[in-house]
Amino acid sequence: MDEKIIRKNLLDLKYNKNLQYFNTTIIALLTFLLGIIIAYISQDILFTLDNSLIFLSITVIIMSMCVISLINFHNKMRNIEKEIKNLSY
Repeated sequence: MDEKIIRKNLLDLKYNKNLQYFNTTIIALLTFLLGIIIAYISQDILFTLDNSLIFLSITVIIMSMCVISLINFHNKMRNIEKEIKNLSY
């Protein structure tokens, strides 16, 4: 009985850790997008052909890393939920 409680508590800690990473990634992604929008509106970013290709590639890399991280954290959280449900008192 005690092992199940300890196991559940450890799974809860893992879940909360992944949830915190998930939320932080969302905040970082939204902050990045908001910064791009503000820079574009205030015309701090001048789009020329060379400049826009570099900017676009960096943006795609950063956003894809964030989206992949979000999917990874979400899958880990789902697996932890399943493990917690399988533990019965």
